Parts: sequence; C-alpha cells; structure tokens
Amino acid sequence: MTSTSGVPDSDLRALLAGVAAASSFEGSLDAICIGVEALLPGARCSILLVDPVAHVLEPASAPSLPAAYVEITRHFPIDSELGSCGRAAAIRQVVISADISTAPTWTRFAHIAEGFGLRSCWSMPILTLDATVVGTFAIYRDRVGTPSEHELRLMEDVARLAALLIGRSHDPRTMAAESTLRDAIESRRFIDRIMQAIPDVVYTFDLAERRMTFVTPSCERVVGYTVADIMELGAELWMRLVHPEDLPALAAYTSSWDDSMDPEVRSIEYRILHRTGGWRWLVQRSLVLSRDPQGRPTTTLGVLQDITEVRLNEQRLRQGERMEALGRLAGGIAHDFNNLLTVILHSAESVDGTLTERAAREANADVMAAATRARDLVHRILTFSRMREAVRERFRLADVVGEAVRFFVASKPSTLELDVQLADECCELEGDASQFQQVVLNLCANAEYALRGVRDAQLEIWLNTEHVTEDQAAALQVAPGKWAHLTVRDNGSGMSEDALARVFEPFFTTKPQGDGTGLGMAVTLGIVQSHGGHVQVRSQLHRGTTVEVWVPMLDSSKEPRPVQAPVPDRSAAPRARRVLVVDDEPAVARAITRLLTSIGHEVITESDPEEALQIVVRNPMAFDVVLTDQTMPGMTGDALARAVRSIRPDLPVVLCSGYSEHYQLDDAQRDGIRAFLTKPLDREQVRSVLDGLG
Repeated sequence: MTSTSGVPDSDLRALLAGVAAASSFEGSLDAICIGVEALLPGARCSILLVDPVAHVLEPASAPSLPAAYVEITRHFPIDSELGSCGRAAAIRQVVISADISTAPTWTRFAHIAEGFGLRSCWSMPILTLDATVVGTFAIYRDRVGTPSEHELRLMEDVARLAALLIGRSHDPRTMAAESTLRDAIESRRFIDRIMQAIPDVVYTFDLAERRMTFVTPSCERVVGYTVADIMELGAELWMRLVHPEDLPALAAYTSSWDDSMDPEVRSIEYRILHRTGGWRWLVQRSLVLSRDPQGRPTTTLGVLQDITEVRLNEQRLRQGERMEALGRLAGGIAHDFNNLLTVILHSAESVDGTLTERAAREANADVMAAATRARDLVHRILTFSRMREAVRERFRLADVVGEAVRFFVASKPSTLELDVQLADECCELEGDASQFQQVVLNLCANAEYALRGVRDAQLEIWLNTEHVTEDQAAALQVAPGKWAHLTVRDNGSGMSEDALARVFEPFFTTKPQGDGTGLGMAVTLGIVQSHGGHVQVRSQLHRGTTVEVWVPMLDSSKEPRPVQAPVPDRSAAPRARRVLVVDDEPAVARAITRLLTSIGHEVITESDPEEALQIVVRNPMAFDVVLTDQTMPGMTGDALARAVRSIRPDLPVVLCSGYSEHYQLDDAQRDGIRAFLTKPLDREQVRSVLDGLG
C-alpha cells in the first residue's frame, strides 16, 4: 500500500510510531528527522521554524547535523537569494540545490557548508492549510545529487505532518488544529489505531533493562504472541524465543548500542520461534530514540519485519541454480557415459556370435543387458534434470511400477516389510514410462524415510483399476471413467496438518537440512498432472501416510487398430554402403565400425573432423553416407555437415551423439542432416536408418 502522495506506507510506519511515542513537541520534531534519516541512509535532516515577528528561521530540530553548523542557522533570513531554506520559505516552493558549491543562493555560505562535509541541500517549505509558511524541512547530503521521486514525495508527506505539529500563536485556527492533533496523538486510542494498521512490529526497547517497553499488536501475527505475552516475557523474550545459533550475534547487536553515538539505522537478521512451533526469519532495524544527559543511548526505536518468504525465495533460487548445475552435469556425464556404453555394448555385440562356451555367452549377454539398462538409466537422469524431452508412448503401468519396486527393493532396509499387489488386468497408459518410475521411486523413498526407527515398519504398494461412477467422482475428485489407481501406504511418522497443507509446495521438506531437496512431491504432482491425473495425500502425525495416484487409462475399445509394421525382407541382402565414420574417440569409432561391418557396410574412420572434410574434398564420390559425432574438438558435427553439403549436396549425413544440450532435431533439419542417432547405437535402428537413405 502507498500513501496519498505515492510513498509506500511501510516507509512511514516507523516515523509515525516515533512521532506518536514522543512526549513533547520538540521530541515529535526530532522523531520526524530521525525517522526520515532511518528511511534514507546518509541523509541529515533539519527543521527550521519561522519567527513571524523577526521574519527569520530558527533551528528546531537537526539531530545529525554538527552543532556548530546548527548554530550558524540561527536567525537565518527568509530571502529568495539566501540558501535553500531561506529561498524555500520565501517562494513557498521546494528548492533543490544539487551542488552547494555552484548554487547561486549558496554563494555566501558554500565554503561554510562544505567545511562540514555538506555537498547538497533539498528544502521543502512547511505550509499550513491556508498556505502560510511556518517552517522548512531540509535534507542535507555529503554528495552532489538531486532527490528521486520517492524522496520528493516523502519530503512532501513529512512537511504535511510537520505542519500539523507546528503551532503559530497569532493564528487561533492553527492553534486549535494543533491542539486537536496533539490530543489525538497523546491519546492511547489514536496510537492504537495507527499501530493496528501497521503489519510489521514497531517497538521501543529499554537498553538498560533489555526489554521492550512498547510493541504493536502486529506481534501476534508475526510471532504468535500478544502484546501482553511480550511484556510478560520481559528480558527473557530473546533467550526463550530466538534461535540458539542466532543468540550470540543478537546479544552483540544489542550491546553495541550502549556507548554508540551513531545516529544511523542498524539492522540484523535472526530466527525466532513462532508460537505454533515453526521458525520465522525476522529482520530488525533500529535507531536511537533517546539518550541520557551524557549522550548515551537509553532507548531504541525499531521495526521487526517477517522475511521468511524472502528467505524461502532465496533458498528456492539457490536450489534452482543447483538443479540447473545438476542438469549441466548430467548432460556432461551423459555424453561421456554414452560414449563408454557405445564401446561396451557394440564390442559385446560384435563377439556375441563368436562365443562357443555357454558360460562365456551368458556373461556376454549379461554385459549387453547391463549396458542397455545403463543407457535407459542415462535417459531417465536426463529426463529428471529436464535436459531431455519426455517421450510419450503406450506402456503398461503394472510393468513400470514393478520395475520401480525392484529398484527400490535393492536398497530398502531388511526390516521393512513390503506388500506389493499389482493388478493382473491390462492397465495401459500413454505417457512417459520413465517419469512414472520416478513417481513410484519418489513415493517409496518418502515412505522409507518416514519408517526409519519404526517398529514393524510396513509399506504397501497396490495398483488396481477403478471404474469411477458419477456418484463417486465428486468424492474422489476425479472425472467419471476408468482410472488406474496406485496406492502407497506406510505406518511411519506421518505429517502434521501444517506439513500436509504444504506437501506439494516446491522445496518444502520435513527432513533435516541436507537430507532432502523438497522436490519429490512437487515433481510427483507435476508428472501425474501432465498425464491428466490427480494425487491425494492423507496423513496423521505418528499414524502414517497414504498417497493415492489416479491416472486416466486408455480406452482400448476406442483405440484404432495398430498399423502392422512392415517386416523387413531378410531374403534380399541390404545394400552395402560406403560409410565415412567421424568420431574423435578412437574406441568409439572402432565400436561403430564393428557394428556397421557386421550388417554389411564398408567403413573408413577418421578421428579428426577437419581431416575428414579434406577426404571428402579430395574425393567427393568416395562415400555413400557420412556418420559423424556431434561434439568434437576443432569442428562440431553440424559444422562438418554444412561443409560436406557445400561440397556435395546429395551426400547424406547422419549425426550421432552421446548427448548435446544445444543441438536439437530442428537444428539438424535446418542443416540438411538426414538422420539423428543417439549413442549407444541400436543395431536395428542403424540398419533401418541406413536402409532408409535410399
């Protein structure tokens, strides 16, 4: 919210609180200057009052200006040619002296002001309702410059407030207005109305007794305690509510005021225990409100602001950056890992037919199966880190859940009793099977954590199909029809009502720092919703948690008959092609060569893409196809493809890569690349691609 002049209300809260708490007229003017200085770091404020008899300005408040300079401003003439304040009072308009050394009105006083380190002065006339000048409000700075729009509007608001506080003896109407305002300020009712409108906590603090002497009702919203509670806690407030890790810094902050002559605002951030049990982050901003006769601070005025959401947003930003870094790392690992898998898988395939001993054949089959699973695992990592687009295809949910459970069983504690019941009937979906594996693994991981330390730990994973009628739909929060229904239930620690309400909130976790990212349930909900589904969670503290996932099934009765894929004619020998293989990894190039040779093609390999280009330049017709890696030093695969195309436009180029974040299928089509293969290569896919080149 903003004031009528456009200044945010939050900017005026501490200032109004100081004015309301002042015990005298002079104290109110000091509170205005101190409040503005708190809002505008580096500002030094002054209020001069008009002496209507002598027609001069007299200093009324200047808490941060040197006393010697304040003395010079006594009996200051109201003159349009003398200084910012003299001119502002004379012409009844704001006067901005951006550079005192060059301002015409400062010619006689510039050297004096500069001697006190004052470089600019902005002065606002203080006008009553009938436009009578009763004083000036000025801001001095130690640098050259003009006020921002925000600062100008703040000065206008402050001048209006000061005008209501300044009484003139020769004007009964003004005296009456001032008397009314003072009565209102001094009345507890008026103060309460102001304080109740302030969302942040405004307080005064007795430095000797180490306790709050005044606090606004907003403390109940921020920390859960009433004003009476805060006052009753007294000096024990901080010890009982502030986080133990933050207590030393807060104690040092409080003690630093004891001998401070510093007029500026100080701030500190710390955690405080909310009455409901959660920790809230607060920022405390304070300044000296009063001093003893020796000038030592006795009371501070401060504002407590809840910045928990700000801290959470910062945490989310950092977590997002970590996830982005994880994605980049996953991409780099995928490229190198897929290159290794290419060598392993194709080398195993090349010797498969030559092995005669049963044990050797079984071992080789295990190698190929493990390499294939590793390839699928890389795909899942890339999908989870959002470096690979999700693939939508038909799959049986029971198969996917079963595989995910097998992964989980391999790492679950032996004390955890697992009950898995998967429906035998066909339960087909269309979507990304690897994402649904992630859903099951997320739910199992959460359940396993909740079951740690629980006697007779039990985890149930049930999958069945449900035909939801219109009568049931409202209660289940799904549409009528046929649904796959996955239930994951544990008898673990459960969740509180507050945690349950935030269970899908990204980065929210009940686990200790370092044990979880808070992304599991958010990712689960996103995946299920992207497949048209719904997630329900029920939980009770110390009674366990049940998560139900509802996903619409494919309607097999309305599904068109699948088109029978053409069966390759194995009686006719495939056309033998002359293939130039370009890959900077010699082992990978050899593995691809063995694969291509095994399906009847002639192969020449080159590890240097620039040399490969020269081979094409020397004999453009020597090859039927170029199969090149994408990520290579000196020249990337797409650059090689464009160069080859400029020499021989009809020479097909097939791009092959372990992973490339920056090069996509659309780019390949733009560069005239005929096909795009991902390592490790699939034998039948390679055969199909090469046969399809014509």
